Amino acid sequence: MDYCTLWPDKLWGVDYSACCAAHDLAYLTGANRLLADAELAKCVAQAGLPFTGFLMGGATTIAGWLFYRRVRRSKR
Repeated sequence: MDYCTLWPDKLWGVDYSACCAAHDLAYLTGANRLLADAELAKCVAQAGLPFTGFLMGGATTIAGWLFYRRVRRSKR
């Protein structure tokens, strides 16, 4: 399953798909978007890829609102 939308679920043998799944769930449940993005970055960093976590956190903060808005609209 592709949990890390537009990004691989693992790099260099490190599988961080559970981090992405938790991030997707946070978006689906309407959690604070910026907090969810920060938690994604932290989770990926703790999995062993700190720079990748930093990049993913930044990317979701910049572009994640597109997905977050779509999820929020579909719940109406």
